[in-house]
Amino acid sequence: MLYTSLNVFVDADSCPVKEEISKVASMYGLTVHYVASYNHVGSLDKGSNWHIVDTGDQAVDYFILNKVRQRDIVITQDLSLAALVVSRGVYALTPRGNIINEGDSEEIFLRKYLRLQNQKQKKRVKGPSKLTKEDKKNFLVTFEKILSKIEGFS
Repeated sequence: MLYTSLNVFVDADSCPVKEEISKVASMYGLTVHYVASYNHVGSLDKGSNWHIVDTGDQAVDYFILNKVRQRDIVITQDLSLAALVVSRGVYALTPRGNIINEGDSEEIFLRKYLRLQNQKQKKRVKGPSKLTKEDKKNFLVTFEKILSKIEGFS
């Protein structure tokens, strides 16, 4: 099945599942847009659709927000970006395979506010744990479930 009208946007600055995304994209004929600021770009995969943006604060997020359309998919670790795109009818998926829904937005922004308050007070906040093989497997399963849902099979 080819998904020619569907775009997948990847916040590629620190995306740990690029290989998995490429695998699914080739299986289903997806158009994937990898978006990264130029200071986070390593080697660009040939045959991939890369968009390199300025290093300005939130430049990748702004690019994705300006390009994404209803029913597209955004893959990002940035939960604030995910919360913004789901309000537009876009699917948001984290590299751990978690789907972000519109109902998650309030909690996401509250947590961001609290994290910023801690930073202002110079409190150290522990980051997320390292991505595991199980996380990557969960990502693949969830990504394919979203594609099935878009196509109307579930």
